Amino acid sequence: MLFEPPPNFQKHIDVAEVRYLSRTTSTETIAGLPPSSRNRPKEEKPIYVSEIQPRDWFEALPIVSMTLPHGPWQLEKLPTAPYAYNVSLKKKPSITINFGCGGDLEGENSKFRKILSREPSPLTNDEIAYFYPSGSFVAGHSEDLNGKRVIVFEGHFKEKNLDMYQLEFNHNPDAYGVCVQAVITFSAPPSQYKHHIKAFKAALKTIRWIHKVEIDPSK
Repeated sequence: MLFEPPPNFQKHIDVAEVRYLSRTTSTETIAGLPPSSRNRPKEEKPIYVSEIQPRDWFEALPIVSMTLPHGPWQLEKLPTAPYAYNVSLKKKPSITINFGCGGDLEGENSKFRKILSREPSPLTNDEIAYFYPSGSFVAGHSEDLNGKRVIVFEGHFKEKNLDMYQLEFNHNPDAYGVCVQAVITFSAPPSQYKHHIKAFKAALKTIRWIHKVEIDPSK
């Protein structure tokens, strides 16, 4: 199905097999890249970051900058479909911050858009179950974060024994009228989650969103 791509996706994005996080499987294991072979080039050295900078490493994200919790955080970009992205930051194998977007357009009457358009408020149990019928998320509310309306979900992924804090929002600048759901998810085992969640929430408050997209008329 054709859809209007997000305004922030004016640059080339490589085409690859879909491996991004979906709404209902945001913390499930993502299949890795193909195994190494003699014909593949040597693997690049790991990249460690402490903030969402420079832009060429995070060009798809709708964020100007963000200071991460104390790291180091290993950066990994996972293959995605066109107009999608999946950027993973790992402090330990089980402590992860993930930035994901499937590139799917939200219709005018979508429940996601309706919740974003109303005043900040708690989500009802029925609304949470509508998005996550598996019961992984047990609490949710909408709020304004640095000038952008977001939805927060909190819960536990039993299959991997991970607690989760997930931010959902429109990837596009809100003023553009085109809504594409995106997420930032923090997940960790319960004991580690309790230790790190306060720092992650503080990191979210440092986000500077992209509120205006400059389109190059020559492209």
